[in-house]
Amino acid sequence: MNSKRLIVISMAILVVSIIGILLLPANSVLSDALFKHKRLSFSAITGYWWHGEVEGLSVDYRGYRIDVGQLHWRFDWQTLASTNWCVDGANSASQELIDTHFRLCYQLVESRFQIIDSVIEIDAKTLAKVSGLEIAGQWVVNISSATIVDSRLLDVYGEAVWTRAQWHNGESWFALGDVLSILAASEPFAITLRSVI
Repeated sequence: MNSKRLIVISMAILVVSIIGILLLPANSVLSDALFKHKRLSFSAITGYWWHGEVEGLSVDYRGYRIDVGQLHWRFDWQTLASTNWCVDGANSASQELIDTHFRLCYQLVESRFQIIDSVIEIDAKTLAKVSGLEIAGQWVVNISSATIVDSRLLDVYGEAVWTRAQWHNGESWFALGDVLSILAASEPFAITLRSVI
């Protein structure tokens, strides 16, 4: 009789623990302190750790505040049984005309993050603001894979397309057409750009 009671109590504790973990609010996992050292700010975090939204997200980069808008994410439950846990996400309502769709995975065995099959669309005016270059057009960056370890980008593969590309030399605008750059890096800080105009 005691063993049956112990099994029932153990099962009840397990069920309550699983429910508690599933109902863990996103704002308790992604606290303000976590974002402050990364130069990120936001107005609110809603949802749960496995599915939620960050509202009013912005990034401070070189003294410029870049509005990212709302960031949505959802844990891919199909990856739970593997050693490669993944989250799918996207942003919306960016005042800077930034649109992203991404897949971020954490490799448990190797303790590294990997970005897979992700797309970043950004207006060249936003890049001009942070780089000091006078450019216009639209950038679309397709990342087939990128590996991050200890906040360092180790490798990145993909392509960047600059459509309706324009560059200002200080006096007049030059139309460059569409520019394709191949991103390929196999070691730190060795990114190769091959452009086709």
